[in-house]
Amino acid sequence: MNAAAAAQPRVAANRPLDWLAGVRQIAGLALREAARSHLWALFALAAVAIVGVVFGASAVDRAGEIKLAVAATVAVFGFVAVLLAALVGALALRRDIEGHTGYLLFAKPLAPSAYLVGRWLGVQLALAAGLALLAVVGVLALLLRFGQLPEMRQVVSPTQWWRVTQGAEVLAIAAGKDSQSLSGPRGNALRWRFSGLHAGSPDGARELLLRLRVTGYNPEDPVEEAQVVVAVIGADGAPSPLELAPRSPYGRAGASAGRILVRSRDESRNDLAQDFLRLRLPGSAVGADGTLTIQVTRDDARGVLIAARTASCKLAEDGGGFLANLLRATLVVAAAAGLLGGWALLGATVSNLGIALLGTLTLFFAGNALPFLRELRSDDDTGHVLRRALDLALAAIPDFSRHEVAAGLAAGHGVAWGTVGAAWGYYGGYAALFLAAGWFAIRRREL
Repeated sequence: MNAAAAAQPRVAANRPLDWLAGVRQIAGLALREAARSHLWALFALAAVAIVGVVFGASAVDRAGEIKLAVAATVAVFGFVAVLLAALVGALALRRDIEGHTGYLLFAKPLAPSAYLVGRWLGVQLALAAGLALLAVVGVLALLLRFGQLPEMRQVVSPTQWWRVTQGAEVLAIAAGKDSQSLSGPRGNALRWRFSGLHAGSPDGARELLLRLRVTGYNPEDPVEEAQVVVAVIGADGAPSPLELAPRSPYGRAGASAGRILVRSRDESRNDLAQDFLRLRLPGSAVGADGTLTIQVTRDDARGVLIAARTASCKLAEDGGGFLANLLRATLVVAAAAGLLGGWALLGATVSNLGIALLGTLTLFFAGNALPFLRELRSDDDTGHVLRRALDLALAAIPDFSRHEVAAGLAAGHGVAWGTVGAAWGYYGGYAALFLAAGWFAIRRREL
């Protein structure tokens, strides 16, 4: 900023209402510039791409095609969001700096912080509106191709679990142990407890989802199915067997009442519509204290049951319409784009557009590589120096896979408002930090 502009009185610009007015004016300017620059053409191309991937999705069955189409649709959202976040705000800022528009802008007076936040907010508003339209296009394409939309569910994971012996002795499982196997004579069991539930829900409002891995004692004699008894444990400790839901994707009634034959499903199978046994849960199963205790008893001595702490037993509720969940997914995608937009604006204040774009893409790819870095960090062959460097990288680089919604939507997992809030809290914190650094940089440079 030059000396004349720095000498301008800044009392008005420091007032909160004037600062908000400056943010609104710059955000509106950013939206108008986006419209004049034919940004809509990018969204039109993305809409064509969504229609193409939905109608071109091919898998072994109809359910697989729907899953592939949903995942590809959300992937298009992510591509558009990254491209706009990396380019639009940074391009406008460099144009203002190199075209000396800053002389006029900051002589208003306009606070540099209001300018940066306005530029960032304008990009976010344009992106949110475009992604919402793309979500509607995706839903219409799915309806035209398949005649139906995926069923969404909100799931609740258990908070505690125990092992139960044949003699009905309840034993605690070590806190660090995430899987447990049941073998030997039949009659042993696993028990899960859910907490913080709403009591008094009507019958059918909730379903119990169960997924167990079944294996044999001899690899040459595989066992793919086992008989179990699934029951609700009441306050008096008495079990109340649950019945198989009519729309359960697999499983069938066993040899006698209360017995269910469950087929093996491993951890790679996580589709809520296809890979979990469904059992009808009466509303009275949840106690007045908001707890629910489920026990799965092994009633077959032929095979071994292997269960996971939170992934094998879940409570499912209606997750709402697919369009509403897809719109919430766009807000999660926009949150990640907001982080990239803040980083791109910071890069544009200290360097040229090419460096800002390269830095933004580098941060994005580094953030998506964190699972590999964690695996490398845990490898016993990793040296001490490299491990310390990896610790620093894992602590500093934002994790873009932290709130992955594409795979979740494809598997029938609804996107809750809590997920949206958590995504904005995580990515928004980084964006605020980058915008603050950009404000410091723009005040110290000559416009």
